[in-house]
Amino acid sequence: MPKPRKTKRAPARTLPLRPALPPPAPAVPPTPNPYWAQRWAWYLMAFFIPLAGLLIGLFFYDQEAMEARKVGKHSLWIGFIIWVVLPILLMTALFFIGGLALISWVSSGMSTVE
Repeated sequence: MPKPRKTKRAPARTLPLRPALPPPAPAVPPTPNPYWAQRWAWYLMAFFIPLAGLLIGLFFYDQEAMEARKVGKHSLWIGFIIWVVLPILLMTALFFIGGLALISWVSSGMSTVE
C-alpha cells in the first residue's frame, strides 16, 4: 500500500490586531446655564409683571443659545396671555353677567297678565 503524499500546508491566517482602545475621557460636570437655571424666576416675573415678561421675552428670544430662546418664547407667551387673552375673557364674562342682570331686571319690571 502506497503512502499518501505529504503536501505543504498553507500558513494559518491570522486576524489583524485591533488597535488598543483609547483611555476613557474624564467626566466633566455640566456647567449650569444661567438662562435655564433661573427660568422659573423669569416666568414668575413675567406672570406678575406682564410688561417685564414681554421685555424679557424679547431680550432672550434674540439670543443665540437655544435655552435662552426657549425662556424668551415662554415669557412672551405668558405676557401675551396675561395682557391680551385674560382681559378679553374677563370682558366677555362681564358682558355675559351684565346681560343676565339686564334680562333679570327687565323681566322683573314687566307686568304679569292675569
